[in-house]
Order: sequence, then structure tokens, then C-alpha cells
Amino acid sequence: MSRLSKKSLAIGAGIGLLLAAGSACVGAWTLFEASGVRRSSIAYFFGVPTSIRQLPIVGECTPPLYRWRGRDGESSPFIELSYSSRASAEDIVKAYDTALKSAACTLTRTEATCPWTTATFECRGPDILSTSLRVGSESPCASVEVGFIENY
Repeated sequence: MSRLSKKSLAIGAGIGLLLAAGSACVGAWTLFEASGVRRSSIAYFFGVPTSIRQLPIVGECTPPLYRWRGRDGESSPFIELSYSSRASAEDIVKAYDTALKSAACTLTRTEATCPWTTATFECRGPDILSTSLRVGSESPCASVEVGFIENY
């Protein structure tokens, strides 16, 4: 091997290592904080706990999007799910009340004040501390926002 090709190989390997390290840093940051994540993405499978992935998407009009932020100092980590639904606010609250029982969550409060119906859940499971649900009153597809405070 000539001296020039050995040098080129070393430079190429160094650049490859830098690109791999940079990609790893970007990937790790995506798992810490992400926005606009779809169910089909790799970030979804690594960033959203199974207990949240198993929850229903009720009467889906638009595909759900997820966003999250990991623990940052004293603030709790959270995940937010948003989509629009054809179902009524009452049906959506009932569906999440039933589904969140598997995560040891109890419905503690519901309130309907235009334009939102809200529901609050307290949780005692290993993954989720609390959940909040907001359902809009738009027609034919109401906005749905589900927020999860994580327990880690």
C-alpha cells in the first residue's frame, strides 16, 4: 500500500468515526426530547413506553403525533399524544378510563367547559404518575390531547 492510500484510509476512518459519534448524539437527544413523532418511526418504538403505546386511538380522524421530554433537573418527564377524533368527548373519556385501568390509573375528575372536556387521572403504576385528557368540541373531528407524566 502506498503512503498516500494509508493516509487516505486513516482520514476516511476518522471522518467515519466522527459521523458515527455525531449520529449517536443526535439519536440520543431525539430519545430525550422529540416532537411530531409518528407511530411508524423508530423514535416512537424507542421513546414511547409500551404502556402508552398500547392505549387506544379513539375514532381517529388524523394520525396521532407524539412529543416528549425526558427528566430535566427537577421537572418530571412527560409524553403528549395529540390527534383528532370522530368520537364524542364522552366516548373518548370512557375509552381512556377503561384503558388506563391497566396502568393503575383512576379517573379523578371530569369537567366540560366550552370548548374543552377535560379529564384527570391519578396513577399508581410503574410507568405513569398522572394523565390529563382534553377533548375539543370541533366538528366533525375534535382535537384530542393526552398528557402523561412519567414515573422514572
